[in-house]
Amino acid sequence: MRTSSAGRWLVAAAALMVSVLDVRGTVAQGLGDVARAEAERRKQVTSGRAYTNDDLSAEARAEAEAAPPQPEPPAASAPAAPKPESPGGFVMEEDPKAGIVNVKSPSQARPKRDEQYWRGRLKEIRQRQAKLQSDLAATEQRLTALEGGAQTPLIERERQLTAAALERLRANVRLGDQEMTQLKTMAEAAKIPMDWIQ
Repeated sequence: MRTSSAGRWLVAAAALMVSVLDVRGTVAQGLGDVARAEAERRKQVTSGRAYTNDDLSAEARAEAEAAPPQPEPPAASAPAAPKPESPGGFVMEEDPKAGIVNVKSPSQARPKRDEQYWRGRLKEIRQRQAKLQSDLAATEQRLTALEGGAQTPLIERERQLTAAALERLRANVRLGDQEMTQLKTMAEAAKIPMDWIQ
């Protein structure tokens, strides 16, 4: 009886393996069909716009064809002198030895730091600080109200969010104070009249 039981198990295992292999072959055949269909679809779909010379305007083609080839740079040992400014104000310096061209933008004029500038900066910082202080007071009141009321999971979550917002506001107030100190230090270094930043 034992051999017949073992034989039955062997036959069952063999049948199971044959069915699994048969299913794998069917799935692989199905994936192959899907891959072929996808390849056919990709051949029919264009991936995007292909631009040709016909798409260019006649003017752009004429410019491209009329542009002379770039001459070889002379073998100079020192960098060439700066070329005159172009209409856009850019200055081009060519270094033939290194084979590079440096393009320098026109220098941007720094805004004039007169009395209007200093008073405007001070006003801007003070307004920002006043808004932060009022937001800070409102957030502290909200947090106090949340801590004094009933404690549900929803209220606990709101309390956590309010506490995090409170910390961010306190950090922003500290940054504003540092910005005010920095402005006063810059004003002293620039030797401006102190009544401009009072």
